[in-house]
Amino acid sequence: MDTAICLGDTLTMNLPVSSGTVSWTQPSKTLNESGTLVQFFPTAAATTYIATLTSPYGCVNRDTFVLNTLTVDFSLISDHSICAGSSTNLTVITDDPSSTYTYAWSPSTDLDLSDSANPVATPKETMTYRVTATSDKGCKNSAEVTVTVVTVDTLKINSVSLPEIVVLCENALPATISFQGSATGTGSITDIDYLWTSCCLEFAEAESARAVFLHRI
Repeated sequence: MDTAICLGDTLTMNLPVSSGTVSWTQPSKTLNESGTLVQFFPTAAATTYIATLTSPYGCVNRDTFVLNTLTVDFSLISDHSICAGSSTNLTVITDDPSSTYTYAWSPSTDLDLSDSANPVATPKETMTYRVTATSDKGCKNSAEVTVTVVTVDTLKINSVSLPEIVVLCENALPATISFQGSATGTGSITDIDYLWTSCCLEFAEAESARAVFLHRI
């Protein structure tokens, strides 16, 4: 008799054999000496098992059954990086759009919905979320996604090519002064955008870490 179990589960079968011994093909584990009590742990979608019964007189009989494996197939959009105070969607992608999986996210911290396939996360710090999907047959599967929260704690001018106090005579213009900025913070900071502004200065490179002042406006 064919049957089905969830992937990762095991099935134990006790054959009503009064005498003789039973041998099996495919991955299985006999739990008694006669082989009538056996445990199956399939790894494929469908596995055919063949049981061979040998009587005390050497007579042989065979029977087969198919053990189907039920799976919960889904994936998550890859890890996210967001700025502090921002939000992002944690999206579950299923191979079967008609699937009726239910979802449970853990932890539920800073999620708008903990049972959604597409919750909005607004974590205050870097957080790893785990989602468990359950099918209508009770089969489960889990996956994790990490949301990295990036913060820029400080922004400072850490070097000046001329003395910090510079006096320029009007008849000495144009003159050039360069400033160097740096940013430090937490998280995966790989690209910092700079914008230099001033009430009275014109910058040649106002959107880079190194700003060059050309002359007084």
